[in-house]
Amino acid sequence: MDTKEIIFQLSNLIQTCRDSHEGFRLAAQVVSNNEMKTFLTGLSARRTGFVADLAPHIRALNVNPEKELSLSSTLRRAWLEAKNNFSNKDDKLVLAEVGKAEDYVIKVYETALKTGLPTAVRPIVEQQLRNIRETRGYLTQMQTAKSAAVKA
Repeated sequence: MDTKEIIFQLSNLIQTCRDSHEGFRLAAQVVSNNEMKTFLTGLSARRTGFVADLAPHIRALNVNPEKELSLSSTLRRAWLEAKNNFSNKDDKLVLAEVGKAEDYVIKVYETALKTGLPTAVRPIVEQQLRNIRETRGYLTQMQTAKSAAVKA
């Protein structure tokens, strides 16, 4: 993989994590369930940690990770749509929107891994993807539980 492609992939991962951080933060502000607030706030903080894990690898390529590196318009659109739906303050709807955004994040990570990232960063990205998939699974469980509670 050439350096430009590595920079693009790392930039995209970093910006995706930043967007996710902000989306989870917004979601945590509007849900009514305290357990969900805590969960979403934790996810927001974890995505900041993901950025910190990836930043040294892009710095090594003489790119400043503190600048906005790319525009992940699809994810931004998903989070903007989610934000609009957050105004309804329906916890079930918020979980559904967060889940959609996580589906996109998984695709970004899978694409980055398929491009052949350098060996120094690949295990980090793989671990982050495992974490994101676990999060997506937990979100699905929360949605199922919310649906069951509504039907009961």
